[in-house]
Amino acid sequence: MIRVLVACLFLPTFALAQNNDWAKAIAAVTKTSDAYIEYGLRESGSGSVQQAVGVAGVFTDIEKHRCAILGRMLGQIDVISELETFDYPPLKDRPDPFEAVEIGVSLSNWVGEAKTALAQTETERINTWNLDCVGTLVPQDAYVASPAPQADIAADGTTIIVYGDIDRGMYDRFMGVLRANPDTKSVALGSGGGSVKDAIEMGREIRKRGLDTVLEGNCYSACPLVFVGGTERTVWAAVRHDFGFHRLAVRGGTVLPDDHAFYGLIADYLSEMGVDAETYIGWMHSAAPEEMYNPQPVELCKPMIATFVQRICSNGKIF
Repeated sequence: MIRVLVACLFLPTFALAQNNDWAKAIAAVTKTSDAYIEYGLRESGSGSVQQAVGVAGVFTDIEKHRCAILGRMLGQIDVISELETFDYPPLKDRPDPFEAVEIGVSLSNWVGEAKTALAQTETERINTWNLDCVGTLVPQDAYVASPAPQADIAADGTTIIVYGDIDRGMYDRFMGVLRANPDTKSVALGSGGGSVKDAIEMGREIRKRGLDTVLEGNCYSACPLVFVGGTERTVWAAVRHDFGFHRLAVRGGTVLPDDHAFYGLIADYLSEMGVDAETYIGWMHSAAPEEMYNPQPVELCKPMIATFVQRICSNGKIF
């Protein structure tokens, strides 16, 4: 078994670090991915990739590759070395065919994440890095200041994707996109949080329109308030994203006491949405403003924060 850097299997490190030859890297990784999948399917007798690795296996290493690629593009080389390390048994050694398919799928996911990152603007890369990677796969101090941290709001078919910080005035921007896309059926969310007021207004509008919500990325601080507005609230387990809860603080860092009226307003809203306010606010109280309580997926079920968590529960009932 050889341990190498995925990005450096095919090109010198400095070239990728300067974003000069990503197209060549993608072509080379694609070729290698195809070879491993072809070998694995042939030797295992599996009829498809999904049959060989299962549904969850199709998503192998996506988060790891996303953060490694973004880190390299953003010059965060020192904090991504472990993310780029990859077990790479040569095909000439005739590795286990199922393992070979998994390696091929992982490399294919690397290609997908590289293409996505290349299509992003620098600001979008920074926002994705800060939301998906910092504090989870890389240290908190790897945060990169963004020139425009507010969320991107974009329509994709019948889904509106909200990704990034919920800044003041976000509700108005969200309403503009909703009006321009009257056939919207769901809202996909990933956010580090922001304005509680805007989050609650967005959640109420989502519920008023009978829209569903889907967890698209990590959803912290004020973001879960938007999420619980969904009529159906879905968390797919194959790609793990976290919810995060913490205590409220005003600008300047003053922490609001547990009996502050703001918590009462949040509790009223949660009850209106059919969510167990006591559990939700208890999670908020359990972490300081600079910290985060991240519940396990199964914990989202009983308080109805999510109505469906893949392979775990539906409408509050554990499978």
